[in-house]
Amino acid sequence: MIIPDYAKGNQELWTPKLVKEALVSAVVVIELTAGRVGPGGVKCAWPEFTREFLTKDELAFEHIQAKNDRPRHRRIGSRQIQRAELVMFGGKTPKGPMKAWLAGPMIGHPDLQRKLTIWCLNEMKKELGRRSTPIRQICIRKKWAYSTFNYQRDKAAGMIAERLNRHEVGVW
Repeated sequence: MIIPDYAKGNQELWTPKLVKEALVSAVVVIELTAGRVGPGGVKCAWPEFTREFLTKDELAFEHIQAKNDRPRHRRIGSRQIQRAELVMFGGKTPKGPMKAWLAGPMIGHPDLQRKLTIWCLNEMKKELGRRSTPIRQICIRKKWAYSTFNYQRDKAAGMIAERLNRHEVGVW
């Protein structure tokens, strides 16, 4: 087996597992820091009279439910934002500029890219406490084999890990 030059040193290397964790973390940071796209809320398109039929108790209950459904605010540091930007938009590395993680080598493999993206978005929803569809159900709906989905997701993460190691991007 031939060991690539980037793996001969004493440095820590990216693995598919670390890549997946970093992708989910980046998607969560972008989701929490980016502004809302689209209408501001439920009442923006409906006339106000739809709420007139609720009693005071129902309105109070609705207010309590809305208060409990609000996302918990997380403190996001500048380092997390920088890492999320490197993941989502690319940036400078010791070996030169690098495209976004899901671009670059993934452009030639849209099926692998799609599987990894679906998995990342699903994991982001879980981490933020939102309702997410189990991956098995997504596979059934799309008529994909579950084991093939996992294999392709991990293969895509492995391709990204290899590129990160070649560019000498430090593990976080």
